[in-house]
Amino acid sequence: MAKQHGVFRTAKALRLDYTKLKTMAVGSGKKRKPATPPRFVELLPPPASSQECVIEWEGPRGKMCIHWKDVTAADVARLTRMLWESE
Repeated sequence: MAKQHGVFRTAKALRLDYTKLKTMAVGSGKKRKPATPPRFVELLPPPASSQECVIEWEGPRGKMCIHWKDVTAADVARLTRMLWESE
């Protein structure tokens, strides 16, 4: 609507923040690079006494962090395969 009717007019009619709407309508002017697949993945085994791990995953739509307790190496391998194949 802002592109068609103008940012000020749209912000006023819908009671929106003019600055935010202008930024969203105009954009930052920067072109986004296409997502590239990871070149390196490091899986570190947890200490022998620990059965907990944290998995951080970053993709084109954002980041995800999983805190997992009572986990085995086989569980982590299965999850990694599932995540890797879903892209």
